Amino acid sequence: MFSNMTEIRSHILPLLTLLMLIGSAMSCNSKKEEETEVYSPSSSTAVTAFKLKANSEIMARLDSVFFSIDLDRGLIFNADSLPKGTSVNALGITVSTPSGTSAVTLTYSDEQGVETVVNYLNNSTAKIDFRKPVRLSVTAQDGITTREYIVKVNVHQSDPDLFAWSETSVAALPSRMGNPRAQKSFRLDDTIFDIIEESDGSYTLAETSDLPSFSWQKRSLTLPFTPNLASLQAGEEGIFILSDSGELYTSANAVNWQATGLRWESIIGPYMNGVLGIRMEGEGRVHTCWPEGMVDELPVSQNFPVSGASGPGLIKSQWSQLPTLIIAGGKSASGEITPEVWGFDGSSWSVISANTPTEAVSGAMLIPYWTTKPSGSGWQQTDQNIWLLVGGTLADGSPNSRIWYSPDNGVNWRDGGDNMSLPAGIPGIGTDAVVWIKRLSVSATAWQSRLNTSLEGSTILWDCPEIYFFGGTETPGAPLSDTVWRGVLTRFTFVPLI
Repeated sequence: MFSNMTEIRSHILPLLTLLMLIGSAMSCNSKKEEETEVYSPSSSTAVTAFKLKANSEIMARLDSVFFSIDLDRGLIFNADSLPKGTSVNALGITVSTPSGTSAVTLTYSDEQGVETVVNYLNNSTAKIDFRKPVRLSVTAQDGITTREYIVKVNVHQSDPDLFAWSETSVAALPSRMGNPRAQKSFRLDDTIFDIIEESDGSYTLAETSDLPSFSWQKRSLTLPFTPNLASLQAGEEGIFILSDSGELYTSANAVNWQATGLRWESIIGPYMNGVLGIRMEGEGRVHTCWPEGMVDELPVSQNFPVSGASGPGLIKSQWSQLPTLIIAGGKSASGEITPEVWGFDGSSWSVISANTPTEAVSGAMLIPYWTTKPSGSGWQQTDQNIWLLVGGTLADGSPNSRIWYSPDNGVNWRDGGDNMSLPAGIPGIGTDAVVWIKRLSVSATAWQSRLNTSLEGSTILWDCPEIYFFGGTETPGAPLSDTVWRGVLTRFTFVPLI
């Protein structure tokens, strides 16, 4: 036993110090063991980014071309192909992989089949030949795990901005007899109609819900008036037409027609719940409408196109409560052809074009269409709505073969150039145009050679907007063409890469 507290402390303190030293040593050993157990090299072989290096001698913004990386199938590719003719036999690249990757190699073949292997980690400035698919091999940090990718730089084999025109398999209008005198085609919902004046003066109503197949239902059409077929306009609220004496008729189905009791000079186009037009008042003209009172009547300005304007286009916007109706070209009351585009906003007419087509045209077609454009500063593509101005006659009376397009609802116009011009022989005067969205498809299995991978059981689907031309003439005063033509922007016929 201890004799006093001082003696007890003298024995306990050394013991506590010893225990603390032992505990500290055990803790250090434990941490070292834990650190040794946690560490292991990475087995990741993911390619996190792939891009081409800038080279203005090959193409502007080459380094902004977007590449998709499909880690599941081991594919790296640019979904939007480079322009036709782009040289891809010596391209610099940038490949991003996880930190500590052991090896990155690229294997490519020249046109003779001779293979070249590039060690990318040692030679990141090497130029790669992408005329054939390139094998990209990534070895992880662990030095064991390896993944191989197929890299393809796609280049268009034909010009994507070329308008291709060709006759359909049925090269005649859907008439009941040959040599029709006149015709007018139009669309209601998903059905295409064509009213045809036959060679004997009778009328035919043809309709189809599958325009590409040219499978038409035809019937004889009896009208309670003599129609001016060129005046016909159709919209969401019905069909409108003038008789040969200017009486306005309306119909919901092109079979049953009702007289409105109004007499007009011309129909501009459907608008809201009715239709806009022009009527004579004394020696002047007035903008008018049906039903009466739908919009205010206003005098027609001196330079407004009173004849020969294009069919109407309707623009709906989230920033405007009412839609805007636009027309292009045509002749003023003085007979002068105007290049301007006019718009009606629900209350008044005004010129909306800031710059106009380089040629003034009369009797042209205003066609809603779309194309694609790069998104931002890169090469990713996005849809862009455009308006096409096609056909008609020029100021000297000759046919117009140029196609102009507007990417901003008729404000600015650009010449489509030779790629978009109408070929010789295609009628562009007095022609009707109908846009049909055709759903195209291809078996991914049949397409796998381009992707260099297997996609069995899959189908690639995409929309292809086709333009159909009905009737018309090649030259002013020529007989009606009994032919239907089809045109499409070539890029929409390409099978999209996925």
